[in-house]
Amino acid sequence: MSTTSEISNLVEEINLKPQLVSFLVNGVLFELNEELIQKRASNSILAREDRRAQFYDIDKNVYVFDQPSDVFEVLVYFISTGLLSRPTNINNLKLYSLLSFFEMDKTVINTFKKMEHLVSEINWEKTQWFVRFEKKILF
Repeated sequence: MSTTSEISNLVEEINLKPQLVSFLVNGVLFELNEELIQKRASNSILAREDRRAQFYDIDKNVYVFDQPSDVFEVLVYFISTGLLSRPTNINNLKLYSLLSFFEMDKTVINTFKKMEHLVSEINWEKTQWFVRFEKKILF
């Protein structure tokens, strides 16, 4: 009888422990709660195992990303707290680039754009610029 209760307690303890996902970002190790990732970044590369699989390092047992770790900390803070804020030492375009790289939800990206007063994306390759030069002769 005690064995059953011990097993029950063990199962309950396992269920109470958060499942952590390890990310190695530019040499810095981060561990994030899987439930919080699913809650706050459900469609991102971080949340979707099928999409993050290409970044998995089997030897290190972590997902490896070549992104700036100081900027990734902002994303960790958002996932942990639900608050999106950019410290003054983090460039807003680098953070925008990171949010885009991890394919964060459009509402998160749009909120960030409004916060930072960023203009909409400009696809420079598809924009054609026409410049007219006039030759003026002065006498």
